[in-house]
Amino acid sequence: MGERTCYLLFTRDHDEAEEEQLRDTLTTLAHRGLGYHAAG
Repeated sequence: MGERTCYLLFTRDHDEAEEEQLRDTLTTLAHRGLGYHAAG
């Protein structure tokens, strides 16, 4: 899923905000999958 999402983003015109949103989303999913809990 992550690879496809990156492919779809980087094969079209996009801005830095979209890259940041993708990074944040994939990081959150990875942390949840590994059982990490957000601080706060």
